[in-house]
Amino acid sequence: MTYNVSNCNSICQTNIVFEKSSGSACWIPKFTIVLQFKSSPETSIFSGEAIAILEAILFAHSHDLRHTVILTDSSSCLLAIKENPFRSRRKFFIILKIREALFSCHQKGVEISLVWIPSHSGITGNDAADLFARAAITTGSLDHFKNSTQDLCALAKTHLDKSWNSLWKVSSKSKGGFYASLQPDIPRRPWFSPHRQANRWITTTICRLRLGHACTPIHLCKIRVRDHSLCECGLDEGSLSHVIG
Repeated sequence: MTYNVSNCNSICQTNIVFEKSSGSACWIPKFTIVLQFKSSPETSIFSGEAIAILEAILFAHSHDLRHTVILTDSSSCLLAIKENPFRSRRKFFIILKIREALFSCHQKGVEISLVWIPSHSGITGNDAADLFARAAITTGSLDHFKNSTQDLCALAKTHLDKSWNSLWKVSSKSKGGFYASLQPDIPRRPWFSPHRQANRWITTTICRLRLGHACTPIHLCKIRVRDHSLCECGLDEGSLSHVIG
């Protein structure tokens, strides 16, 4: 789809996150207006981008900007806005507010177009919005300085993942060293997650081979099914690598 931006009111928006705080900004070059908002440290990038989109829509609505193009580099926000909120597993309050604002604009006759642009691509308006978002961390409005339930839940999950990973590293020094050598860190997803359609027998077989829980002479000797761990060839230990090799 092609937009004739010269006939529209373009608004660039972005979000910057630091350890102590985050900032969102909307840059309206036609009127040389900057909207800056400071958010809490727990605010996610997604929420920060959504705040900027919401404020850009509310600005267009309050100033009766009939044809407005809002440029954003957050594809996740655009997909969330497009998604049916009644069928989505995750319901973000800020996304519902955006949809409500878009409906109000539609009733008023204000045409809003949300357009995705790539980030860090030298686009003048987007780069300027990045600078304003960085400044919003210290000078931005506190209208959105609060936490959403989704951000707090994500924060708790991150903390639990870090605690689990630390416990894994400490405990592996006293027990389970072999398994820790196979999996030094706790993964966010299991290795087979990209292959959900794979047969369960294949998945379990690969897991058993990886852990050494296969019918090899070494493992059978370990569980006292065999008296020795030598391979039938009599040349070496019957490890998995020896049997396959």
